[in-house]
Amino acid sequence: MNRNYLKSFSCSAFIALAIMSCTGGKESHENKEMSIQQRRQFERSDNQVIEKKIDELLSQMTIEEKIGQMMQINSSAIVTESNWGAGSDLKIVLNVDTAKLDNIFRTYHVGSFLN
Repeated sequence: MNRNYLKSFSCSAFIALAIMSCTGGKESHENKEMSIQQRRQFERSDNQVIEKKIDELLSQMTIEEKIGQMMQINSSAIVTESNWGAGSDLKIVLNVDTAKLDNIFRTYHVGSFLN
């Protein structure tokens, strides 16, 4: 096998294990023993005004919109031309295809873009 592949795989495995071991400040066994209702209450804030607004907004969204808000795509899906320049002439120019952008928002309800 390629040494770079093994090095990359080992690094990825280490990062994955490190992330899985994180508990976000709570003991992991506490979360496993919670019922769904207890988990929902645990994840809510103490600010009832904000929680009510969140609940109202989510109740108005379709399942497609909720899934779309969890999606993140990169800008290559909407950029028609890019010119990054070079050296001291660095100048970033991006031309966005607004028809593609409109279609992505209306069809897929995308939540965010990477650039």
